[in-house]
Amino acid sequence: MNEEAKKPEEKKSAEEKPKAEEKPKAEEKPKKKKKINFLSLKELEKKIEEVQQKMGGLSSSYAQQLLKRKEQLLQAKPKQASEGTKDNAA
Repeated sequence: MNEEAKKPEEKKSAEEKPKAEEKPKAEEKPKKKKKINFLSLKELEKKIEEVQQKMGGLSSSYAQQLLKRKEQLLQAKPKQASEGTKDNAA
């Protein structure tokens, strides 16, 4: 009968060990996701590729927002380059 009483205790101690191991994982901070407006052009292109592979296309609203932001960055980039040449010429 003593052996039977020990078995549940062993199970409890075995269950408690994984809980102790889980705590450090919970303390680790997960990577913070960046908002679309804060992504660089390279990061946007990487995200677009990931979305295309995972979702099977670019028809989702998230993918459309990524594409829209990419267009905005591409339009802003030539303006900045041309502004820089005007300053140098003047």
